Amino acid sequence: MDSVRAALSILFVFSLLAIAVWRLRGRQAPGGIFLGRRKARQIEVIESGALSHGQIVHLVRVADRAYVVTAGTAGCTLLESRPWSAVPSDVKGEIKEEP
Repeated sequence: MDSVRAALSILFVFSLLAIAVWRLRGRQAPGGIFLGRRKARQIEVIESGALSHGQIVHLVRVADRAYVVTAGTAGCTLLESRPWSAVPSDVKGEIKEEP
């Protein structure tokens, strides 16, 4: 009888541990495990291209603005900034507009 009680106690403790791990991992998910929604992305790299060895240019969308920046071994430099609505449609390409 004591061995059955010990086995049930161990099973109960492992069950509590599994529930705790499941709940904590759910909190790390975007929007929470119970909400089922993801927050709209605020920063998005639209396109990147290499200029030279160690130098890359990026078109980045941050909320409703577009930035053209270069990144390399010497650091980052902002080349241009404008509202996203002012970016030509051929540059936007297949980017889906979020409501």
